[in-house]
Amino acid sequence: MKSDLFLSEVVATRESGAGVLEVCAVASGQFDRAISMLEVKLDAYLQNFAGAQFRPRWLPKGDTVREHVPHAEMHEVGRDVFHRWVRKVNAAVPQTIPMGTDGLPDLLDHVA
Repeated sequence: MKSDLFLSEVVATRESGAGVLEVCAVASGQFDRAISMLEVKLDAYLQNFAGAQFRPRWLPKGDTVREHVPHAEMHEVGRDVFHRWVRKVNAAVPQTIPMGTDGLPDLLDHVA
C-alpha cells in the first residue's frame, strides 16, 4: 500500500485563554490495488498558531474507514468519507473551548 490521498481542513477557529485555536480535520488514504481496497484514516485535533497540536476530550476519536472501490473512484470516495468526517467534527465543536486549570484546552493529550 502507498499513500494516495491526503486531505485536511480547518473546520473552525475559536478564541480561548490560550489564544486563537484552529479545529482541524485530516484524512490520509491508501489504496491497495491488489484487492481494490481504500483505507482512509481520519483524525481531528486543535492547533495553535505556533503549530502545537492538542486532542481535546470533546473531539471525536480518530477512525479508519475501509471501502472496496475501483481505483478510478478512489479519490471521489475518499473525499466523500472525509466530508462526512468534517461534518462530524464540526458538530462536536463547542462555542467556547473548555480550559483546564493549567490554562490550556481541556485535553485528552498533547499531540505535538
